[in-house]
Amino acid sequence: MTRTNHITPYLVYVPVVCFFLYRAFFVNGTPWREALAIFLPALFFWTLLEYFLHKFLFHYKATSESTKGFIYAIHGAHHDYPNDPYRLVVPLAVSIPALILFYFLFKMIWTEVYIDIFMASLVAIYLVYDTNHYMSHYGNWKNTYFQKMKKHHLLHHFSDPKKDFGFTTKLWDWVFRSLS
Repeated sequence: MTRTNHITPYLVYVPVVCFFLYRAFFVNGTPWREALAIFLPALFFWTLLEYFLHKFLFHYKATSESTKGFIYAIHGAHHDYPNDPYRLVVPLAVSIPALILFYFLFKMIWTEVYIDIFMASLVAIYLVYDTNHYMSHYGNWKNTYFQKMKKHHLLHHFSDPKKDFGFTTKLWDWVFRSLS
């Protein structure tokens, strides 16, 4: 459960993104400007979600053995084996239920038009996150922003795991004072 090939999220989630985009543009007729206006809040939401999940769920100090096992499976193994290429993306056993949960939570407050674009955006951003996270451990892109985020993330792993929880952005580490 703790090991996932870095290609697997693409095989699962690219069709999900295509499904939501198809529904948004071809079934619901969402205009491009409206879609772009929904993408930006999705990006903002992702960065905040990423920070809070990483800090408060993935690094939760569990007391029961079952909860310790769950936390280890979703993130602890990644810290124990940070250079294992099969432990660098979120396991599907975590990301699929999370996707379903968020879909139904948003369905309670939004119409299908907004949900489709928001979910397509959120899942696409998640794929970018997973790719960048994988590359921060196993690759070396020359992009300046990526290099800064890679350094930020590796500080979390090899300097202080109680700091630097953001990966897509340092913004929330700065706001919540968890920046190294």
